Amino acid sequence: MKKVLAILLTLVMVLSLSMTAFATGLTITMNEIGDLYFTSFPQTVQVTGAVSGFESPHGVELKLYVNDVQVGSTQQYATNPSSQNAITSPYNFSFNWAIAEPNIYEVKVTAKQRSTTVEDLEEVVVSYQTVTATYPAAPAVAAELLSEAGLKAKYGKNGNYISDVAKEMGPGATFKGIQKSDVNAYRNAVKAFLIELGADLQ
Repeated sequence: MKKVLAILLTLVMVLSLSMTAFATGLTITMNEIGDLYFTSFPQTVQVTGAVSGFESPHGVELKLYVNDVQVGSTQQYATNPSSQNAITSPYNFSFNWAIAEPNIYEVKVTAKQRSTTVEDLEEVVVSYQTVTATYPAAPAVAAELLSEAGLKAKYGKNGNYISDVAKEMGPGATFKGIQKSDVNAYRNAVKAFLIELGADLQ
């Protein structure tokens, strides 16, 4: 009787150790996303990573959460090699994350096999990217107009269209009182001045 009890206790200990090994073997790692900057919204970002340590034949469930709300559907995979959609360890996963607006988000991925659930998370700051527009000054506009017309900057004996245009510029690179940011009016003013100087831009 004592021998039977000893065998049973040994089996219980072995099973307990096996379950402990199973519970601690499952891991999930999310690739770093980092802070994100966009000029417009919405945007879609891929959340990727790897899950490993799962054991056959039990299935694995992967989920994506943003601010503790599940995003998209649960990814379910079989680990039994005989199954049609079986995966092997490590398995590289990918989720699509739709970002509606700038904010600070807690992005979390989880993996579950039987009663064991593991997770990995990252705080991601999503911001607007400010784009500063640059506008060419009058000499650059003049050079472009002359190039389009097949003309050189020099004219006559000592004349230079681009130099003459530069001399007409006002404070803040204005031309004839027009700001560079008023692109069409600025270009037309430079063109009109070149024509006055004799450039054939018609």
